[in-house]
Amino acid sequence: MTTVPPRTLGVGFVGAGPVVQAIHLPALARSEGRLAPVHVMDVDGDLAATVAASSGARSSSRLEDLLDDPAVDIVAVCSPHHLHAEQAIAAIGSGKRAVLVEKPYATTLDDAEAINRAARRAGTPVLVGAMHLVDPGWSASEELRSALRPTLRFVRSSITLPPNPQFEDMATEVLRPMRSPGGDRPEDRAFLRAMILGLTIHDLPLIRRELPSSRNAETRPEITVLHATVVPPGGYLLRLRVDEVLIELHAQTSPHTRLEWTLELVAEHAALVAEFPPSYVHAGGARVRHMTTAGTHELPAETVSGYEREWSLLADAAEGGVLAGTPEDLTADLAFALDIADAVDAHLARQEASA
Repeated sequence: MTTVPPRTLGVGFVGAGPVVQAIHLPALARSEGRLAPVHVMDVDGDLAATVAASSGARSSSRLEDLLDDPAVDIVAVCSPHHLHAEQAIAAIGSGKRAVLVEKPYATTLDDAEAINRAARRAGTPVLVGAMHLVDPGWSASEELRSALRPTLRFVRSSITLPPNPQFEDMATEVLRPMRSPGGDRPEDRAFLRAMILGLTIHDLPLIRRELPSSRNAETRPEITVLHATVVPPGGYLLRLRVDEVLIELHAQTSPHTRLEWTLELVAEHAALVAEFPPSYVHAGGARVRHMTTAGTHELPAETVSGYEREWSLLADAAEGGVLAGTPEDLTADLAFALDIADAVDAHLARQEASA
């Protein structure tokens, strides 16, 4: 009996920026022919054409052209945040087999619910590009983490990276659209909101799902901001109390910093530390250590990255499989990030009013 190999799934990218160039295209190149870029769309038509040419894909400057392309099976929405919902809904409505939406899922809960409704009606699998959530090393630690949850007391996310443009250039040669020179850094409240929804959001879905309230995706945990400050030149330090769990969120971006991306869970009698490869780095899964009074146990290294894993899951779903998680989980993850951003903003507003 002759076995017919599965057809390569064609991927269309909405947006042609650094995330597509330095993350998604290299991940597809390692899919062993299961996935291939076939169409790149960007409002900057020259950028789209240049990025598409590097992989033999078509290019366009209109979303309609990409969605009308029969070679596109999966749409990856990698555009500015405020366009995610509109473009994801259009991709779902076009009859494509699966949709990837980069972080954040949407900028409002109403928009997230609109994506969910469209996906349910069409039966289209939708995945958010939260690579840490599907990181093979993190996934392998599920049994250990489940034992920590009942007595979880402290969570720390620590991120130290160079500024994004420098890091992107370190990872790959990135082409950027022509833009007018930027102004000064936004004031602290706007800066922290942008950082929470642009950087911290990588780990917030993981943190939310370890909290007691995660048993019900509709439950909104109570968030108290204990401390919130900008750490120059480009970082922050946030301390929160959420469901009686103390959470510390720290990031620092500096040309002189070392690379680190660590998520730590501390319970009464044990702790777990996951060291993730930094963004744009395709270096296998997280390194996970489990610590108790008996000693430290390190899980076996995973050679597949979170980026490769999310594309593998998306391909499975496009071929008739079912994605882990539910639309309600995606909305709950976004709600958690937005609630933290709102709570931090309100905290800073009170400080300004009392100054």
